[in-house]
Amino acid sequence: MLFRGIQRQLVPDEEGVYLIHDLRGVLYVGRSTNLQRRFDEHRLRPSNPYLIVALNHPFGEMRFSWIRTAVPDETDQLETGLIAWLQPACNRLTPKS
Repeated sequence: MLFRGIQRQLVPDEEGVYLIHDLRGVLYVGRSTNLQRRFDEHRLRPSNPYLIVALNHPFGEMRFSWIRTAVPDETDQLETGLIAWLQPACNRLTPKS
């Protein structure tokens, strides 16, 4: 099972930014209005081809972490900032500075 160490019930059904990571570091940063639903989508039917490869070939335990946010503007800024800072390998597009 992907995302060992976390149970679906622990993921909130609230808005936020999430990170998918293993021992290589952060592989993907995304945002969702419902983190629990997005967790299920990544777990059951990922669509990003780069992320599919990473999920099928983890290095150590694959993790799903999140930061809850209160408003969409905060969510957008946090996601953009994390992608620019971390430059995750599986994000399709990275913001231009």
